[in-house]
Amino acid sequence: MNQPTNAPVGAPTHKKVSFQLGLSKVNKDEFYQGEKGLYATFTGKATPTNPYNAFMLTQYLGKGVEAPIVGNGKYRGQGEDVGDFSLKVDWNKVDMSVAYEGKKDTYVTLDVVWTPDNEYNDAMVVQYIGKGQDGPIVGNVKLFERKSEAGFDLPSGMGDGDGMPF
Repeated sequence: MNQPTNAPVGAPTHKKVSFQLGLSKVNKDEFYQGEKGLYATFTGKATPTNPYNAFMLTQYLGKGVEAPIVGNGKYRGQGEDVGDFSLKVDWNKVDMSVAYEGKKDTYVTLDVVWTPDNEYNDAMVVQYIGKGQDGPIVGNVKLFERKSEAGFDLPSGMGDGDGMPF
């Protein structure tokens, strides 16, 4: 799945982010039943000083509750770097038959594929099931709004050192 190439002028085209999610680290007691599925919320936190992984993945457990690290992520492909973002994953759509054993855990791979033309979400979460295969869409992503130096929200992709005052 590729990003649309007809993105509006000035719209960010971000790099895809691929996460390895450690299944034993996920707190399934914190999933919540939605209208269409059983959901978990995660946060992709940029780790620019980490030489190994561009992101760590944490599970959101509620305001003021320490979020455990449940995985890590790397950039794939070309495009701009991104900041922190929230992932909402429908756990019922995750195909556990393609989970794989690693050194420390059993993992599934979730890819964040940016969708700049989507008016509701910034990206979709697609499960990686194998090279050349289209995996299921298992969730969506929203970038966290960045704060300007004056303290007010900026639109996604703005205020990130692009030299533009607006």
